[in-house]
Parts: sequence; C-alpha cells; structure tokens
Amino acid sequence: MSLSLSPGTFKRVLLDHYFDFHGRAGRAEFWNYIIIFIGLTAVAEVLVHLAPMTALRIVLTAWSIGCFLPTVGVAIRRLHDLNHSGWWLVAPLIPAFLLLLLFFWFWPVTLLLATVMLAAATYLLYLCVQPGMSEDNRFGPAPQFAAG
Repeated sequence: MSLSLSPGTFKRVLLDHYFDFHGRAGRAEFWNYIIIFIGLTAVAEVLVHLAPMTALRIVLTAWSIGCFLPTVGVAIRRLHDLNHSGWWLVAPLIPAFLLLLLFFWFWPVTLLLATVMLAAATYLLYLCVQPGMSEDNRFGPAPQFAAG
C-alpha cells in the first residue's frame, strides 16, 4: 500500500461523510484521515501549551468534539471494508468500563481487564492495517479511493 497524505481526503471525510456509518472505507482513506487528524491535533496541543490562552483551549475542545463523529464513522466504515461489524469498535471499551468499576473493589481483576482491553485495541489496530475485501460484501461495494 502506497499512502500519500491528501488534505482533500480529510476534508471529504469531514464534510461528505460526517454522519456516515454505512458503507466501506478503504485502507488509504482511513489512514489518510487518521494521520492528518492526529497531526493537526498534535500541532493544536503544542500551540495550546506554548500559548496557554483560554480561546485556544476552547478551539481545541471544539475541534475534538467536532471530529468525534467523522472519526468514529471512518473507523466503522473501515471495519465494514474488512466485513466486520462496526460494533467491534466498542470491544476495548467494555473491559475499560469494568476496569474503572472494579478498580477499588477487587484490584487483581483489573490487571486481567487491562490486558483484555490492550488485546482488543491491538486486534482493532491489526484489522485496520489489513487490506480490505476486493469484492462486494454485506456492507456494500468495494471502495474506490480517489486521492484529493
């Protein structure tokens, strides 16, 4: 897979697929969006820490909240490209919730839950780097990635 970063893809995911949780997103579209999102967020975080102004913190918070749905949407569509349900995205959250719930009552179980959470997150990362199905699947036709 050759990945060239394209701000056009990031813009398309934000504008055209904001509430889109159906269909499929190819590997290039997913990683293009994620890398640009993480890069822009990291730059914004650095700016907030260099110039700690309330306005910058408000903008960063609005940015994070505004990008939440497209980020979840592109992740769900990426899982669809692999013929997996988007519900796999919540797999790491279940042990995380239980970990928080049981931490003070029975801490040895939290070690097991932390391991399960890490394993689920690692499995999701593994899925996201796998090539998608080249043929149609139950979530729709194969995506045609067009950079730009």
